[in-house]
Amino acid sequence: MKRLLLVAGRWLVRTRGLSPIEIASLGAVACWVLVRTAGANPIVLFDTAYEQSYVSWCLQRGFCPLFGPPTNLRGFWQGGCWTYLRVALEWLGLGIGHVHLALIAFDSVAVSLVGLTAGRIWGRTAGWLAFALCLGQYALNPLLMQAVHNSRFILAPAALATCLVIEGAGGKRSTFVVLALLICSCLANVHASALPLAAGTVLAAAAQTRRVATNVLALGLLQLVLIVAWSPGVWVGLPSLAGRGSAQPAQLWLGPLWLSSCICCGLLPVLELSKLAVRIPSWNLLVFLLAPTVVLYPAGQLVFGVRGGQKYMLHMVPALSFACAAIFSGTAGFCLRLARGVFGSTASSPFLKALRRASVALVPPLLGMGLLYAQPGPPSGPAVPAIGDAVRLSGFLKGRGWTLSRIFRRLKSPEQHALLSSILAFSPLEEIGPGGDSGQTSFYALVLDRGCTGSLAGSGAVEMSHDARSRTWMGIEADSALVWNEFDTCVESKDGRFECSRTSFDLEDPKPLAPLPLPAVLPPAKAVAGRRVRLVFRIGQGLPTRRHAVSFPPLRWACRGRIVEVRGRKARITEGGRKAVLLPGTEAGGGGQLSMEFAPGSEDCPLIAWNGFVPF
Repeated sequence: MKRLLLVAGRWLVRTRGLSPIEIASLGAVACWVLVRTAGANPIVLFDTAYEQSYVSWCLQRGFCPLFGPPTNLRGFWQGGCWTYLRVALEWLGLGIGHVHLALIAFDSVAVSLVGLTAGRIWGRTAGWLAFALCLGQYALNPLLMQAVHNSRFILAPAALATCLVIEGAGGKRSTFVVLALLICSCLANVHASALPLAAGTVLAAAAQTRRVATNVLALGLLQLVLIVAWSPGVWVGLPSLAGRGSAQPAQLWLGPLWLSSCICCGLLPVLELSKLAVRIPSWNLLVFLLAPTVVLYPAGQLVFGVRGGQKYMLHMVPALSFACAAIFSGTAGFCLRLARGVFGSTASSPFLKALRRASVALVPPLLGMGLLYAQPGPPSGPAVPAIGDAVRLSGFLKGRGWTLSRIFRRLKSPEQHALLSSILAFSPLEEIGPGGDSGQTSFYALVLDRGCTGSLAGSGAVEMSHDARSRTWMGIEADSALVWNEFDTCVESKDGRFECSRTSFDLEDPKPLAPLPLPAVLPPAKAVAGRRVRLVFRIGQGLPTRRHAVSFPPLRWACRGRIVEVRGRKARITEGGRKAVLLPGTEAGGGGQLSMEFAPGSEDCPLIAWNGFVPF
């Protein structure tokens, strides 16, 4: 037992880094887990569609702003680095699918580099631990990995910058520090949440020199210059920023003030915190890297009122992984010294050496399997379609003679908002705009498991495509009972009355820097939270006098309302208002109105499902 404890302790705190076989295992495990998690086809995400609209305007119309999409802070825009990269890749012929695969490869290399660096400094077990923690942020968040957007691009460059700071601080490799500053300045222009990492890099690099205050000022000034140079449209304020878009002019003081505050406030707790673990190598560097975020992130939430999501903390993941590995190394070293004091020193036997080697060989596959099967189950939200599915659906309908304007008004699906966002974002700008549309024919698109497609046999449904997740897209063209192009939107006022306005459901001519790639039709969720909303639709004129059904799909994640009234047409409302059967009426050709009511913010209609679009 004594020998086992001592040998295990020595193995846990080995100063020698990872072997070549272990390094190769890192890359293989990372690539395998990320490919299994992300898939080969990126999913539809609103941010992706919005960023694609910037790319389209730059390549098709020559309008290339020196800034990116707006942030949640009104008047403050993201930098343009991610847009520049997307435009360059698209110009080279690399579409969104190629970018998705390139990000998987980049992420695999970056996560492996985290494990390699931690293993060299704190021992092989600490290296595997840091690798597992960093990789777990991907494996445990499949929706983050399955989409292509600016937040997805943060983790890998942040890992690279953190490794460069740890390797180059203290004057050992000043080139590494300069590269880290350059990467962090670029990241701050990819997503504003990475600004604290830029400040932490300045602190960590300057703290290892003799003239700390002077170097903090010098490196901080260099960092500011680099950040401004990447996206002058954000940090300097070009006239186009105020005149082109619908947002307010940029708050020019926000970025530099935030970065300066991170540097100043981060210095306060660091001096004491860095003394807590002086025996752990590079511990003070990690404290400096994390201090600005830890100190100012809660304050930023209070000042600016922006809810912090997990994607806003991705820049911290590499440094946190290193910190956990360092704490593990220091704790294991303390336990080993304690064991030596109790049992004394003894040599390890050949059996224990063989056991140690076997355990090293088993770590990679066990770690990969653990990360893979530790993923949560499929999300309870909608079955988010892939971008390729949306593009194929658009091509299918255009092949049947449908225009983009008709697709916009006549395509119905539980994934309607996501599908139309992608179809508009990846369509030529010349096709976007108002257009005539007559008739009552709509196209209903459903995604089903391949074993469930037989239920639509004989209904006239056509099989369009198979997605990457063993599902089949089915579509059926049929007459709509309701007129979707124009309806009345009535919002409950404070006195309980409904104030109504006419809503036209049509595409507009495309505008640069449009606030939404898909025009909003309904009031925003914040404006109607806790209030009832009624939509009043006309029942189609000229329809055959036969029965028609209007119902809400029984989906937990959908915004489900209830049908409250039918006028001018015989109808039977059932299932508590979830379904209405329109019977042949006395009026020739039908006619009349149908009113449906929603309660955004209730259990039946969560705010996240109220996306400013007509519910399916």
